[in-house]
Amino acid sequence: MGFNASNTLRLRIARYWSLIHRNYTVLGIETSCDDTCAAILDSEKGILASRRDQNWVSQQNIGGISPFLAAQNHRRLIDRQVDEVLSGAKLRYQDLDGVAVSSEPGLVICLKVGVDKALAICRDNQIPFIPVHHMKAHALSARYAHREIDFPFVTLLISGGHSIIALAKDVDNFQVLGTSRASSPGETIDKVARTMGLYAKPHYGVQVESLASSSNAIMKYVTVMPSVCGADMDFASLRERFLHALRTINDININDFCCNLQHLVTAHLCQRLDVALAFVNHEHLCESSQKSLVIAGGVAANKYIRRCVDNVASHWGFKTYVPINQMVTDNAEMIAWTGIELKTRSSKIICPSELPLSFHVEAKSPLGEDISDKSQFAQSPIHFYTGK
Repeated sequence: MGFNASNTLRLRIARYWSLIHRNYTVLGIETSCDDTCAAILDSEKGILASRRDQNWVSQQNIGGISPFLAAQNHRRLIDRQVDEVLSGAKLRYQDLDGVAVSSEPGLVICLKVGVDKALAICRDNQIPFIPVHHMKAHALSARYAHREIDFPFVTLLISGGHSIIALAKDVDNFQVLGTSRASSPGETIDKVARTMGLYAKPHYGVQVESLASSSNAIMKYVTVMPSVCGADMDFASLRERFLHALRTINDININDFCCNLQHLVTAHLCQRLDVALAFVNHEHLCESSQKSLVIAGGVAANKYIRRCVDNVASHWGFKTYVPINQMVTDNAEMIAWTGIELKTRSSKIICPSELPLSFHVEAKSPLGEDISDKSQFAQSPIHFYTGK
């Protein structure tokens, strides 16, 4: 009996390691918002091919993202993109170990385009279907280039639609330490920049960062920070203060205003992150040999924000990681990479024999268990982590 049990254990361990070390090739599809993306990743060879398109003209003309126009653009581009990445990688559908696709959260009409395309490919070619949580993909994307990042790790997810501080316990197991009550850093920057009349290409955030770099007026127009508890955030009130300043103050210096905007968005993020990391350390939630903080999402492209966040992380003994440049904003590479991660560490893969006729997508989807109420034991004593 002992011998058989020992053999069974050895077989299970051997099977586990064969799964962990097996080479996977996955097609990723991303259509959660306005970017149409496809990419093929190999777990050993890396990114084999990728494509990314965005309809800048429509956005600029209407002053924002139209879900209908974005979905229309996805439908126009996705077939060609998939064909191009397969050709670029010199692969056939039969060479793929799975098709990973953003299925939540996002614009429903846009998510459906990518999910329907992925399902069709999987059904026609008998390939596993891998639904991916878009924000988890952002969090996991840094592990592509930094394999030393081990679970658990803390992640700061900052984008146009989200602002979340979370603990990643495993590929598909997250706990939320703090989130924004309303709005997000990306939406705040975009709306204020649009009101100022800045140009959206390549992104409003890029324009704000560029203009802010020539100024040190970090507190010239708006000085009051949002009042929140714990690690939660409130970007809506911050946004309204800047919009009010634009309406009521004459002769505004655009460079100074952008500097003020960028700094207060950063300071608010850093104060809340400070509380979250204090809580993580106090509760011993991140006991890996090297404590890691991953900054991800489109707003993570801002170098000023990254420098300030790195200061907070260092204070609490965390090493900061950022995904490679092409995985910072919305992209299919991170979706394919998450597909590979899920293949090796999760059972949430739909095999060809169980493929549904359709797959439900979600506009809003929690990242994981919300434990933000537990992080409210302290307030951050640090006012600003300046990156100037």
